[in-house]
Amino acid sequence: MNVKPILVSIAVIASLETYAQKIEIDNGYEKGRLEDGYKVGVWEYLGIDDTIDLKIDYDKGTVVYLKTDTSKFFIMLDSVWTYKSVNPYPRYIGSYAEFYKILGNNLRYPVEARREKIEKTIFLEFEVNRQGQVVNIIILNDNAGYFTSEIINAFNLIPNIWLAANYNGKNVPSKFILPFYFKLSGKKQSLAFDENTLNTLEGRKLSKIVITAYLY
Repeated sequence: MNVKPILVSIAVIASLETYAQKIEIDNGYEKGRLEDGYKVGVWEYLGIDDTIDLKIDYDKGTVVYLKTDTSKFFIMLDSVWTYKSVNPYPRYIGSYAEFYKILGNNLRYPVEARREKIEKTIFLEFEVNRQGQVVNIIILNDNAGYFTSEIINAFNLIPNIWLAANYNGKNVPSKFILPFYFKLSGKKQSLAFDENTLNTLEGRKLSKIVITAYLY
């Protein structure tokens, strides 16, 4: 869907090293140009299905393309959470393939949980505020505390730049649910992913992340 350019607050992210030259980037999940280590011009971002989800013009600070999504999002209106169709909808400003890669590369099965042979589905809830920043990060169901620090530490590595939900011309807060499925290999029967609890939670559900470890 081609959209009217949407002015957004976009933090310009430097690369890990600064280069006094132009570099073309095409790494399988994002495509664009760096100048002196900064993103310039129009960048394309792929989704987990390898199609273009988002285009950002970093020179103008605008969204120039956003893939169609007519589903309803969980947003706050007049201090009440409700499901509404929004345009633009809230999403990570970048590739979701990169989003999941960061998490996958940095999550480990907690040693104590592995030793105690504990498997569990953990749900992380977070909000994206009107300024496009992640706030109010909560782990909903890690009562014993085995998994919380591992999940939070990995999640905090994701650049905190999001497109805010917009309803009737105004930015509004939105809420997401991100499931983590910790599973042990080698058990005769693993605990199933907790779909029932997921269905009771309010928020935009993101794809689950599976973390597998072998039994000691």
